Amino acid sequence: MARRAIAAKPKVGAGRAGASLALVGLAASAVAAPAYFMLLVGGMIPTVVAFIVDHSPRHLARTVAATNLAGLVLPALAILSGGSNFAAAFAVLREPQNWLMMYGAAAIGWIINAIMPALARIIIDMRAEQMNRQLMHRGEALIKEWGEEVSGRIVKPPQPPR
Repeated sequence: MARRAIAAKPKVGAGRAGASLALVGLAASAVAAPAYFMLLVGGMIPTVVAFIVDHSPRHLARTVAATNLAGLVLPALAILSGGSNFAAAFAVLREPQNWLMMYGAAAIGWIINAIMPALARIIIDMRAEQMNRQLMHRGEALIKEWGEEVSGRIVKPPQPPR
């Protein structure tokens, strides 16, 4: 007898623990590296919006967060090369191309999230069509080898002459 797959129950309070950990991390970064905290607060607004509007199992929020963080790398490196102080952070945040990079990367996350279901559907349909063609060819080969009887179609026996 086949075993049934047991659905994993979500941990109670797991979301609260993650949110609490994120808040503690944000507070620690505000104290330890205030210049980078300023960059995070301004640059991660699209991710916050994605978390608010995401009603799926957080696919949108994760995608936007990953691409948004990627867009923060170069501005963070610019702050690092500028001395990791408020003056460097303000200089980086004053530049429109940095905002375009941060928010543009987040927009790419939104686009990926919008396109991937349709792309996955196309790929699944193509694979199903390919498998269907392979099975039809195999069925034809079996009919050639064994005769029409293996096709499952009703074959009338020849009628004796009257």
